[in-house]
Amino acid sequence: MKNTKAILFLIFSLCPTFALGYNLNPQDWKVGAHLLALHIDDIQVDDQGTKNGIDPDLFLSLEANWQLEFVHEKLSWNPSFGLGLPHSGRDEDIKRWQYFINSPLRYSWLPELQTHFGPGLFMTRLSSDGGTAELENGTNPSTSFFLPQEGSTSMNLIWSVGGRWEFRPNFSVGTDLIFFNLTESISRTLSASLSFHYSFGEDEK
Repeated sequence: MKNTKAILFLIFSLCPTFALGYNLNPQDWKVGAHLLALHIDDIQVDDQGTKNGIDPDLFLSLEANWQLEFVHEKLSWNPSFGLGLPHSGRDEDIKRWQYFINSPLRYSWLPELQTHFGPGLFMTRLSSDGGTAELENGTNPSTSFFLPQEGSTSMNLIWSVGGRWEFRPNFSVGTDLIFFNLTESISRTLSASLSFHYSFGEDEK
């Protein structure tokens, strides 16, 4: 399943690359900071069945911009890589490290306003130092569970739709809705982000 997700992502992502005629020099680079709320109202957080709300994590990103003027003068391809800060999450014994690769197409309605849509891959790596953890287990006060020393990485295919507004030259703010496993009814979840970006090139177009 991981290979299928990766292949679908690569096919979609490489199409704009071939269309560019192997022009590997982007017109612009951007750095960003994202407040990303993952899997909203999907994860149970206590034994009363309460679900998680909006609990954002911080991600940093690097984004490139290629104009696709031969397709449409207002269309661009904006691949990006984002990296979350390592943290423990809800289980203090488990360390979590998350990162993503996005490959959206963006359309400029106005010089200051764009919308975008496209696929991505979201990876989560979990690890621990080994040993045991004491957890409540029904009527017993606690039960010891072994913690593995080796890590594991999961991969999800995501689809993002959102917008971005340049509120002053070279500075922009964006919002996104991110759908995990969009075609799978059981594992489908919704995430959302608020992001801030700085452009190293000319004013966003």
